[in-house]
Amino acid sequence: MTLGEDACQTRTGVAPSVLAQLNSTVLSLMDRLDVRNTARQIRYFGSFPEQAIQLVLQGSCHVY
Repeated sequence: MTLGEDACQTRTGVAPSVLAQLNSTVLSLMDRLDVRNTARQIRYFGSFPEQAIQLVLQGSCHVY
């Protein structure tokens, strides 16, 4: 529940599937980057979203 998925109220249409895919993608990326503390890294990206965007677009970013 690192991404707060249990609190999500989206239940209809394709949105739940898209959110699940995004969740899996984020967690896979964290695993690929050998992030040891996923919750801390997500909080960091929440504070510095430009770093998250840089990681996705360029494939490079300092991971905390």
